[in-house]
Amino acid sequence: LKAAFEGRLVPQDPNDEPIINVMNKFGKKPISNLELDILPNGWEWTKIGDITSNITKVKPKNYFSKEFRYIDISSINNKLHKITKPKTFLPDEAPSRARQLVYTNDIVFSTVRTYLENIALIPESLNEQIASTGFSVLRVNKLYSHKLLFYYCLTKKFLQPLNNLQRGTSYPAVRDGDVRNQPVPIMPITEQLRLVNEIEKHLSIYAEIESSLRIGIFKANKIYQSILKIAFEGRLTNKNKK
Repeated sequence: LKAAFEGRLVPQDPNDEPIINVMNKFGKKPISNLELDILPNGWEWTKIGDITSNITKVKPKNYFSKEFRYIDISSINNKLHKITKPKTFLPDEAPSRARQLVYTNDIVFSTVRTYLENIALIPESLNEQIASTGFSVLRVNKLYSHKLLFYYCLTKKFLQPLNNLQRGTSYPAVRDGDVRNQPVPIMPITEQLRLVNEIEKHLSIYAEIESSLRIGIFKANKIYQSILKIAFEGRLTNKNKK
């Protein structure tokens, strides 16, 4: 991920339309900040808020006639970065935080304890359902790939400044505006697609390696327990040996 957002994962193509041209069409301007890293040719810095759209707030009882699915922070597996435990409510039983209408491919980013990395993409099965106001919901516009922004949200480059911005001790959090104010590198649209393909190819290899390691650790633990069992049954040493 670090290499991807530094322009080292895929080569730049001089035939790609510079992203500055596309930004101009949408009335967006890049960030001019000498403190930001130098980017490859054809790339610019922009703000999260300039590549995302506003989110509709609703009251479930005014929107749903029957039960709906609700995503809160506990719904997310922060190791897999997936929504694994959405809740189901009737409209009249909706929690007070159930207000954000989400769609497929939206990114939900927990603004509470950002270091826990409760980040996930909304799957098709949860299209047009409700997320907690404890999330910053990032819905990309035509300037950015939703998958690429999701991967950027997992980088230290994005997370560390937000971790530093958290306010409060018992309930440390950032504001939605803090998230949308964060800089993000933006590159030609076609390069974004190449980056996503390359990232996912590498991550699939990583997943295979991780799976193999988990199996190996499981087998090692079984052997370890077997050795202890034999030891405490008196079968580990030869008692007749002199």
